[in-house]
Amino acid sequence: MSIRWLLEAFKSLQTKGTNLMIVPVSVSYDRIHEHDDLATEMINGKKTDYTTFLSSKKIWFTRHN
Repeated sequence: MSIRWLLEAFKSLQTKGTNLMIVPVSVSYDRIHEHDDLATEMINGKKTDYTTFLSSKKIWFTRHN
C-alpha cells in the first residue's frame, strides 16, 4: 500500500461527496529496557549515557533473571 493509493481513494470519495477521516494508529509491542532509568532521569534530571554494551547487558540480565 502506498500513499498514492490513499490519495486516489481520497479523491474518489471527494467527488462522491463522502467525507474521509484518516486516524493514525500504532500498536507497539517493543519493550523499553530503560524504563526504570527514564523515570529516574525525569525525577533527578541526570541523564545516563547509553552504549551498546550497557543496553546488551540490561537485555541479557532481564531475560536471565
